[in-house]
Amino acid sequence: MAVREGVRLDGAAPDVLAAARTESHATRSAIEAPKVTVSILIPGLTAAAEEAARATFALRDVPDHRALDALRESAITAADRFATAAGHFSTAGGQS
Repeated sequence: MAVREGVRLDGAAPDVLAAARTESHATRSAIEAPKVTVSILIPGLTAAAEEAARATFALRDVPDHRALDALRESAITAADRFATAAGHFSTAGGQS
């Protein structure tokens, strides 16, 4: 998602932007299925999974590179929080 927005903000050629858009659609698909699976199998991780996905999708249509960088950092932090929550869930023997 960040790459797509970066090339858009840089005024990339339409073919480059189209390729980046295709890649971001693949990323979205790669996020959604596991997110739903986690939500079904481990409901205690649903909120963290949703937060990480929302933070990633928030990268779309940013006004400038500064906003993109800030939102990218937020997405990384949200993904780290999800990983930490999953680790805690795992070490708690399935208890959150």
